[in-house]
Amino acid sequence: MIFLLFACASLDGSPVLTDTEAYTNREIVVSVTNEMHIKQLENDFNLSELEYLPQIGVAILEVDTQQDLKEVIKTIQGTDQYEFAEPNFMTFSTAFRSNDPYSGYQWHLDKLNIKDAWAYNQGEGITVAILDTGVKPNGVDGIENLLPGYDTYNRTENADDYNGHGTHVASTVAQRSNNGIGEASVAPMANILPVKVMSNDGYGDNIALAQGIVFAVDNGADVINMSLGNPYTSETVKRAVEYAAQNDVVLVAATGNSYASRIYYPAAYTEVIAVGASRYNNTKSAYSNYGTGIDVLAPGGDLSRDDNRDGYADGILQETYEYGEWTSPFYEGTSMASPQVAGIAALIMAEGVRDPETVRSILQTTARNTGPQGYDSYSGYGVVNAAAAVAMAAGNSLEVPLDAPEPDVQEQTTELRILNESGYVDGNIFTIRWTTTVPTNSYIDFDSYDSVGNDELTTDHTLRLAGTSNTTYSFTIRSEDAKGQVVEKGPFTINL
Repeated sequence: MIFLLFACASLDGSPVLTDTEAYTNREIVVSVTNEMHIKQLENDFNLSELEYLPQIGVAILEVDTQQDLKEVIKTIQGTDQYEFAEPNFMTFSTAFRSNDPYSGYQWHLDKLNIKDAWAYNQGEGITVAILDTGVKPNGVDGIENLLPGYDTYNRTENADDYNGHGTHVASTVAQRSNNGIGEASVAPMANILPVKVMSNDGYGDNIALAQGIVFAVDNGADVINMSLGNPYTSETVKRAVEYAAQNDVVLVAATGNSYASRIYYPAAYTEVIAVGASRYNNTKSAYSNYGTGIDVLAPGGDLSRDDNRDGYADGILQETYEYGEWTSPFYEGTSMASPQVAGIAALIMAEGVRDPETVRSILQTTARNTGPQGYDSYSGYGVVNAAAAVAMAAGNSLEVPLDAPEPDVQEQTTELRILNESGYVDGNIFTIRWTTTVPTNSYIDFDSYDSVGNDELTTDHTLRLAGTSNTTYSFTIRSEDAKGQVVEKGPFTINL
């Protein structure tokens, strides 16, 4: 249940809790069959057309500033003339970062048995679309086959990356390898098609994501990687996913980093290969979302540990561009696991396997089962094995052992912590998100006002509030678990 603690008078600038769904403030998506439908929507509901996507039969429309977005959607749905109408939900990248850029410690490639896979191919002729924050060209090591891309978030042809997340993901798939410089990758000869679907801050929305999927399909992608997600199903994105599947494109996505027993979208759609993250010892990383529909795990790391005893945190090391310079940092997250599977999919397809469901079956069949024998909703079919997968695609057989998880070298206890805190401003609406390591309730304590919160116990926290323009809000995030333990983080500041 959502509740408001003494924050009611907007006349004095107090923030007012609206709802917990993160979506853009004035955009809606409606199913349509032609341009006449769009004109009818504009006339009947005082809307303005922003874009029409005939490939998936949806129109993006802008709501007038005087209208309530949710009420407009409700009214459209009540006419029974349109299959669906929905908000434009936000999407978020699914990675954490380390401040320690070191090279030469790519334990994840050894876990994949990647060198044995390269005896068959290195992804030649296969195009992997990276739907992310963009991809930075001209790295020190760089990407061998980087294609011209597109930015569906800003609707420009510049798919450059000013965040670092997308470049790290792309480098995981196809950074130059075997050249004596920097790091290696999974499918170094694959083509990379950059599609920028998120802002430089790592936020996107479902419209940009759906447009990105359509662009990737229409521009020759064989594999689409999506190291992003949100908790909300969307008919718009679902149609784009179905469009890709109908065109025999392999879809791969991260399950999410919210310590949750549910898979985020788009990974949760049946057409998408859902990838969770594993640690060095082959067990699921604690942050990695799980649940029915998870397919496989791939190394995502754990920056709080050094299980391989190499002196550095167990992250995924690749080249990227951040803070104005090229660097090779360790990241962790399902964002790092997903592109490894996308890269292996490229290796499989380079052997002539073009059917997406056959690619999925090969990944599942050859995965190293680290949990209960067979499938389970915690780790899927196990940790992917590139060498065995490519061998099967080539018509050969390679024995896949049932790996028992390696023993922990450190005792691990679950400490109550606040992680992944982020904020997004859209007009006078601001959204605050964070995760916790155990289920807690959600509070924001404002310095000059009172508190707002949510009394439901969860690990994935979102509070969406309406504030006053030209106002600065300072606040602290506070979470309390079922045992009464309280953790706080801040202060933070948001300017409207």
